Amino acid sequence: MKSSYKINMKAAATLIAAGSFASVHAATVTWDGGGSDGLWTTATNWDGDTVPVISDTVVIDTAVAVTKATGFENGLNVTLSNGATVANSSGNVGMGSSTFNIGSGSSMSGNVFRVWDTTKLVFDDGADINANTEFRGTKAGLQFNLGATGFTTVTAGNLQFWSGNDLSDVNFTVDLTDYTGGADTFTLIDWTNGSGSQRLGRSGLQP
Repeated sequence: MKSSYKINMKAAATLIAAGSFASVHAATVTWDGGGSDGLWTTATNWDGDTVPVISDTVVIDTAVAVTKATGFENGLNVTLSNGATVANSSGNVGMGSSTFNIGSGSSMSGNVFRVWDTTKLVFDDGADINANTEFRGTKAGLQFNLGATGFTTVTAGNLQFWSGNDLSDVNFTVDLTDYTGGADTFTLIDWTNGSGSQRLGRSGLQP
């Protein structure tokens, strides 16, 4: 079953432009690829030869696929840009109540990413999710940053939340700061759900 979340720009006046999810972080750690193996857990792949720890700000700003086989550290603020991809190489990886900012041309890929109440996924116009990727958890915040002319639909695999079979516990935010167009309707995210009563249905999809 195919489902989607859309925004009608005629109703844009009811949306409050989103602020950033910025918070205080311990340090900024930038990918430099020095380890040449694409693994998140290889210290020499990061400037300072230090793997990100709890609450770090993480910057991956080059066209590289970075693979993570275990759960992410808690409270990270991760920014992917310039074609960067974070790939999940195992069956089930927790996102550590972190914020993932996915820039235009960048993506997330893999099997199951497990999200928690304070996990935030921020999609710029042009961000991508691999079609086989699933996000599961209690609930999460999903933010969509429109470009000047609109938004390119994010196509994901399954979205599954334990708290119910609709979107009532998911915090959707739309940032209209860069949007200069008029009244229109954009599909922000769509996905193909599998079977099971806990998977998201169609209720509540049209704001």
